[in-house]
Amino acid sequence: MHAHAHKASDAWKNACWLLSGLPRGSYLGLDMGSARIDTKFQGYKDVPPGLHCLTWQAASNSEEMVTAGVRTALFLYTSSEQTVAREYDQKADAWHTIGHVDDHADVIVSPEYLETIKTQLAPYTSDPHWRSLVIRLNTNHITLYRVFQCTAKTDASCDSFSPLAQHEDFTSDQELRRNSPKQQGIPLSSGTTHRRTQDARDDVDILVEGAHSDHESDKSSSSDDTASFTHTQNFSMDQLNFTPFPLQRSWPPEARGLQRTKYSQDKSWLLDQVIKRAQAADQSYARSLARWNKNSEGAEYDALLREMELVFVLFQQVNNADACNHWLALITLFCKAASRLGAPEIYALHPCEWQPELPDHEPQLEAHIAFLQLLTSQMQVLPENLWTDQLIVEQDRLLTDLAELRSNIARALGAYAATHKDSQSHVYQPHDKLVNAWSAFSATTKDRFQWTLDASLDEEIEALNEVEQGEDAPVIVDIHTQTSYTF
Repeated sequence: MHAHAHKASDAWKNACWLLSGLPRGSYLGLDMGSARIDTKFQGYKDVPPGLHCLTWQAASNSEEMVTAGVRTALFLYTSSEQTVAREYDQKADAWHTIGHVDDHADVIVSPEYLETIKTQLAPYTSDPHWRSLVIRLNTNHITLYRVFQCTAKTDASCDSFSPLAQHEDFTSDQELRRNSPKQQGIPLSSGTTHRRTQDARDDVDILVEGAHSDHESDKSSSSDDTASFTHTQNFSMDQLNFTPFPLQRSWPPEARGLQRTKYSQDKSWLLDQVIKRAQAADQSYARSLARWNKNSEGAEYDALLREMELVFVLFQQVNNADACNHWLALITLFCKAASRLGAPEIYALHPCEWQPELPDHEPQLEAHIAFLQLLTSQMQVLPENLWTDQLIVEQDRLLTDLAELRSNIARALGAYAATHKDSQSHVYQPHDKLVNAWSAFSATTKDRFQWTLDASLDEEIEALNEVEQGEDAPVIVDIHTQTSYTF
């Protein structure tokens, strides 16, 4: 076989993958299909264009690794009429090109030869769910290249233990000690990165307690925060370069005291920053590859949602625990972004009490609509027993986040309706899309996992109906005529 582009006959319009060297009895999966192979297996046929994920567990792996579900993955973009030929390297647990030619070069294979091995090529298992899982990654390849620090001519490969880029804390331990009124007996880690979750929660409490520090302390810490947050993300070949963010420290650098508490509860500012950083990272990497095209970027939030698509595939297909944690963190980030939806603060006045001269805050709903649509697609492919058998603690966290998202959507709808009474009906279309996206997501999770995300809403309506009857019926008072109306 020689490196060269070739055009197959009409019988081989889609891509053909020729794979050799994987031991008999190994596990091999392509996208949503998987099987144990035998000695007759020669690869896959009729692989459609787009992004594909090849996962494997070599039979030569230890029993512990097999039992634990440890997998390795190779991501490839393929095109029509393409032949990919790879040979398995058992020592490296990797696939190499035959003859060590360019990783992504096609090979000359005659249609006659393909016909002779046709029965030894497994047909591609078509599944509509796969397309919905990588719809944005198929549109723009840069995010995959950036995360894996590869190019169109090199492979993107990882395994269950591949680490993800970690965030840097916005606030140093020195500031925490300086701002704490207790100043002793405070358990702090020695470093400023990778702090345990409980330590981060403790740090937030300390920061709120120490909000009234002196001016010089505030000035110094503000400078430290700004330097920490605005740093350029350093790409590494030793980790998967997803956009890192500190979920426990979701405030801007200049925030102090109660402001930090507010930004900790409403993570809209952090979500905005992560969206911009993911987009900027894609732009920067595309420029380094001379592939940047402003007209093909799409929406501002697309880069982050491409990351969410990829990190979910790593979690679901490769069993990468870090990917699972990052995926859950992204869900939390969207669920807690209340003001981005236009939701007022929890203890704010009802919209009917607002002054009419106050400027309206136009919500940004498109990112959340796309997020919910993607999350619905992802939930459709997860095993039905995943949350009850394997991720019990994570289920509790996720349900809490989703309950908050539902509350934010409800408050956003009420606020928008109260402040846009004279608007035409068509302006509610984005809100209709948001409600429809939530309803589809809620129905999917109820069907697959028996989650009743809207149960509290039903209970609230039932309780309200009981209250609004008989002598408990609400009374409306006309403040001008002092006339009461009961209904």
